[in-house]
Amino acid sequence: MSHPVHHKLDSTQMPDGCVLTDATAYSLETLADLFTRSFEGYMVPVRMTPADLSRMVRVDSVDLAASRVVLCHGEPSGFILMNSRGKTRRVGAMGVASELRGKGIGHQMMDHVIADARASGFLRIRLEVIETNDRARTLYQHLGFYDRRTLVGYERRPGRPPLAMEDTLHEVDPRDLAKVMEYEAPAKLPWQLSAMSVVGYTPPSVAYQLSDKAYALVADVRNHTVELLVMIVPHALRRQGWGRRMVDALVRRHPVCTLRLPPRIPDNLAPDFFLHAGFEKTKLTQKEMVLDLD
Repeated sequence: MSHPVHHKLDSTQMPDGCVLTDATAYSLETLADLFTRSFEGYMVPVRMTPADLSRMVRVDSVDLAASRVVLCHGEPSGFILMNSRGKTRRVGAMGVASELRGKGIGHQMMDHVIADARASGFLRIRLEVIETNDRARTLYQHLGFYDRRTLVGYERRPGRPPLAMEDTLHEVDPRDLAKVMEYEAPAKLPWQLSAMSVVGYTPPSVAYQLSDKAYALVADVRNHTVELLVMIVPHALRRQGWGRRMVDALVRRHPVCTLRLPPRIPDNLAPDFFLHAGFEKTKLTQKEMVLDLD
């Protein structure tokens, strides 16, 4: 493991004995443990494993050279993961150990990554924040971020019978799905729904094709829940029932599982389709926020 590079911070805002260091100096095991500890007591607790973090690095384009770890008295105590694509950076995750919250560490980390992105020539920073997390939203607004849109999620619980027709799902490479998305997906999708994210998925996640008419990407099954990460029907075939047939084929594949779309869907993107296909909107929503750097 390399020796961490320390970054100068405003000492009036940081607790004594705390410094900001490069995330490249830490192993995935250390970062995953810090991730879990930093979200203890959060409104949505997270248990991060090294394997989960490895997938996040791959799928979300985590830029470890731009990411930072707060070291307090020699102990990793906070972090911020930054993603980089083109001229845009994204705050992939940020957290602080419970005993150090409320001491300005989050603000200091954000100030640092904003200055670093601007100095490096990036044009904007994006992030998502739970809509009811007023404290975090206030911080981001203070730093100049503005709301771009609301992101929602959906769930389809087991019990509702699928359509009578029985379609066959065929597994495809996620790269093939990404190629379809490049031409057929709506413009300016959220970061985690983009074709670039889809390319990063590997087993046990599975991409499916239904008669060359509909495509989907699902994560591995956990606690009787299947995460539906992406679903798309080519433009020429929309409003012909292929989306509903894909949903029902997935229900047949996982008959006792809840089919869940995380809150990453723009609230104006086909809400009637999801409701007619048996989904209910989940309570958790996010705000996608943007800071322009130019």
